[in-house]
Amino acid sequence: MKLANRTILVTGGTSGIGLAFAQRFLQMGNTVIVTGRSLQRIEEAVAGSPGLIGLAADVSDPDSVAKLAETLRADYPTLDIVFNNAGIMHEYDLFDERITAGQLAAEINTNLTGTVYVTQALLPLLAARPEAMIVNVSSLLASVSVANAPTYSATKAGVHMFSDALREQMRESGAWSATSCA
Repeated sequence: MKLANRTILVTGGTSGIGLAFAQRFLQMGNTVIVTGRSLQRIEEAVAGSPGLIGLAADVSDPDSVAKLAETLRADYPTLDIVFNNAGIMHEYDLFDERITAGQLAAEINTNLTGTVYVTQALLPLLAARPEAMIVNVSSLLASVSVANAPTYSATKAGVHMFSDALREQMRESGAWSATSCA
């Protein structure tokens, strides 16, 4: 699969590993769009990487993802790679009664549900493109959990299983060839 002259979306691409991948994809001659929740981080990422395109989006919010999909269909119809990278990791002690269900849900909704939302929203656009690709970023902690990040480990295991199931669904649908789902 070629990784030049492509249109690539990197969710959570305003910092960390997402920004590093976005910058590398940009250097390889691609049109690269990054998303993030923080307008300040988007502006900083774009200012620090000329050519990078920044769009505000919260992957944990279905309405925000729907708006992102509309923007991409209208302004970037050649989108052919989605790099689902948005994620957060908190070290929560589940015995700590101060930890709220909302805090736990935020991590789940960003890491796992957000990956599902973005993928589902963009599959029709990607299915129309030759050599389209979805990359879902997981973690070693999907297989080897650590006591201080149980929710993170669970979400990344979920991303792994979602990716496996999506690959099988794509093969069965005939939307993409089996080789593109390897």
